[in-house]
Amino acid sequence: MNRYDALKNEIQNSDYYYQKLMIKIINQNKILINSISDTETPVNVTSWTKKDFLSGNEQFLMLLFNLIYRLKKDFDYLFNEKYDFIIEQIVADNQYNKYLLCKYYIGDNNFIPYFNQNYYTLVVHNFYQNIKVLSKHSKIIKKFANFLNLKFSQNEITQKNILLKLYNALKFIANNSSSQNNMLLLFKHINDYEFRNSKKYIFDSYIEYYEKIIINNYYNGYYKKNDL
Repeated sequence: MNRYDALKNEIQNSDYYYQKLMIKIINQNKILINSISDTETPVNVTSWTKKDFLSGNEQFLMLLFNLIYRLKKDFDYLFNEKYDFIIEQIVADNQYNKYLLCKYYIGDNNFIPYFNQNYYTLVVHNFYQNIKVLSKHSKIIKKFANFLNLKFSQNEITQKNILLKLYNALKFIANNSSSQNNMLLLFKHINDYEFRNSKKYIFDSYIEYYEKIIINNYYNGYYKKNDL
């Protein structure tokens, strides 16, 4: 049985929530699935499982479920299944990630810092890259980047304080938006080349959307005293 069928079979014979979404993500992400290692994950905590080791597939599915669960818990509107495509996009744009492919047991408290760091990185990576691209074309977005102390230097996103600022900003903006219609633009990577070569109305719409959410949902809603 190939990896894809083995994963889907294990999901269908489990008590996982979000089975439909998990199977969809598996079908859509060839690079990610092919990167799963068969190396077993040692389990030294018995609160979640009675096994001593998790297989490569078991470990991946446990982490995928927990990623989905945490996203739906932190971002209110993602609890609605019609926005599952945003979770799909987050995974699709970050198929080489240290969260889903790691060999640490998520039930071990010793690895909480590791999982938090890589969860935040996975979620904010595209948001960070989009601010980097869009700030070149908008004074409002540039001021927002400065407000978060973003320098767009190498490995900046690995810094804990920067990571938390980005995550908290993204979470607040997303959860306080009056409309989720364009919410994908917060999570979908805007390729710099495609951005420069897109039609002008698309170019302008990205800038307009980010400026609007920054002013309405972040500036007026969270940091009223700070002039963006």
